[in-house]
Amino acid sequence: MLTIKEVAQAANVSVATVSRVLNHDKRVALKTKEHVLKVVKELDYTPNTLGRNLRVSATKKILVLLPSVLNQFFSSVMQGIEESVQARGYQVMMSTTRSDPQIEQSYIEFLYNKSIDGIIFFNSEQTPEAIDRLSKKYPITFCISSLEGAKASAVTIDNVRAAYDAVSSLIQAGHRKIALVYEPEASHGNLRGQGYKRALAQFGLPIRPEYLQPCDSSFDSGAEACGRLMALSDPPTAIFAISDVIAAGVVQRLLRLQKIPGRDVDVFGFDNTDISRMITPTLSTIQQPGYLMGKLATELLFEKMEDLTAPSKTIFVPHELIFRETTRKAVKPEEEGT
Repeated sequence: MLTIKEVAQAANVSVATVSRVLNHDKRVALKTKEHVLKVVKELDYTPNTLGRNLRVSATKKILVLLPSVLNQFFSSVMQGIEESVQARGYQVMMSTTRSDPQIEQSYIEFLYNKSIDGIIFFNSEQTPEAIDRLSKKYPITFCISSLEGAKASAVTIDNVRAAYDAVSSLIQAGHRKIALVYEPEASHGNLRGQGYKRALAQFGLPIRPEYLQPCDSSFDSGAEACGRLMALSDPPTAIFAISDVIAAGVVQRLLRLQKIPGRDVDVFGFDNTDISRMITPTLSTIQQPGYLMGKLATELLFEKMEDLTAPSKTIFVPHELIFRETTRKAVKPEEEGT
């Protein structure tokens, strides 16, 4: 087994410097830290000892990494996680990465120095290869979305199918000009975008580049994307947004433009959060069983904590289309005449 001394020799630094880097000592120069971490990664080194204060036993702490706290849906998932983790005598730590891979990596390093026992990812900016390497050495799992190409355990809905169903319902209601407001860089955003495109292709409709509006996860960004769509010479008659927060921004901008959602332009959201029921008109959306997803993700994580060699698995949970006032013309797929 590789030792910390060999890592120090490879990095041409002292053992103490390697130890400080692995312990996140702020006194280490940034350039030195980056160099040592690069060597650690290249050697695939897992620290066994980090000085006198190393806790060999379990920390009884689980870290949950979220891209942000803007999505209300995360609260129901967190409830499921917290109840399951606490029932096992563990504590939950929660942090946001702002979808920044360097911030995310800094939290992943908590596994290296045994500050936590496992991580539940809501999303990840790491490569599939990096996640695969991590999952072979540490207990991790994904919740809400999986990382395409990675083999780590995950609990999710079929995001492609859910988006396909929502967009199909709009097409079956007679819409032919349907826009997408989404986060193309986020894994769930990409998958939901695939579902949107699949529905258009299934019904023989063209994908119009001007109808694909990128945004971030905020209300304001959804409103801005809607403004761009409505300014087109041939604006859409329906808009599918990949979250309720984004869709709420779309609804607000339509109202400011004196267009009535559900009458002039249909709007479909995603997540069935409180905001979907609180705004006027109420928002059609897609329901995910967040609490259940949190509980199942915790179970998968503890399976890995008990046996790291246990096969990874992906659990798909059902979704449901919820029709409200912003899609008064829309129909459920099963209500087709054929």
